[in-house]
Amino acid sequence: MENQDNIITTIRFLKPELTASEQQVADYILNNPDRVLDYSLAQFSASCEVGQATIIRFCRNIGCSGYSDFKQKLENIPPDYLVQTPSFSLNSSQSVADIESGISQLYKDTIRRVTELNPQENFEEASRRIASARHVYLFSIGDGLVPAQYVCYRFMRIGITCLFAQDSDMQLIEASSITADDVAIAVSHSGETRHVVTAMEAAHSAHAYTIGITQSSRSPMANLCDMLFYNSTSDFTIGKVLVAQRLAETYIFEILYAATAIKITEKAKRTLQYSSELLKSNKLS
Repeated sequence: MENQDNIITTIRFLKPELTASEQQVADYILNNPDRVLDYSLAQFSASCEVGQATIIRFCRNIGCSGYSDFKQKLENIPPDYLVQTPSFSLNSSQSVADIESGISQLYKDTIRRVTELNPQENFEEASRRIASARHVYLFSIGDGLVPAQYVCYRFMRIGITCLFAQDSDMQLIEASSITADDVAIAVSHSGETRHVVTAMEAAHSAHAYTIGITQSSRSPMANLCDMLFYNSTSDFTIGKVLVAQRLAETYIFEILYAATAIKITEKAKRTLQYSSELLKSNKLS
């Protein structure tokens, strides 16, 4: 993790990858952030019911040099960010107004967290690579196909040669053609989707520039990526389906698209105008 302007967001994001005792520390911080600022290491250790060594290990695993560095980062967070947003899940007692309010707040929080987790310089570097790539390949599966298909369409409209097959076998066939002049982008929330990892292995072996969009920084896919963008959502509806997961990925793609477009302004304008002219044939008027 490179961006730690908001250590609370970082803790929420990394919590699933921590040990059980470290998750215990994370839960205490998320539920009592204001108390932690007044604790010595010994007091914090006692409150979390873990050893001091666990606290130090926890601090290092979330990117801090030690307990003092962690407290300093926590102290710098605006007070309203310390309030834990209630989880959102559907139940039969909710009105449409409740649902609208809950999803609206969840979307706002998701975008804020994604912004905090992903430094601007990462978007700058990734968009520069995309703008100069011979081809851009996209790999995903399931409902991850939706943001991937969307950004493929967006890239093609500005003259980026983008390849994306909805069939997983075809994605692997496309991966076999990747070269060092290409960019490969994978979308996998877990970072463990078999065919996505296999495709990224091919891209990595070909020395292509590899970009991953995921919630896991320690997954097999993450280990194959030159650049990682993190989504951040953990709220569920019926059947353990993430509510804002695809919103986070689409938000990341929109920034990459816009940042790429301004690097090839003349080409983008020319291609957009030409494609718009061709698309007029589909209109009735």
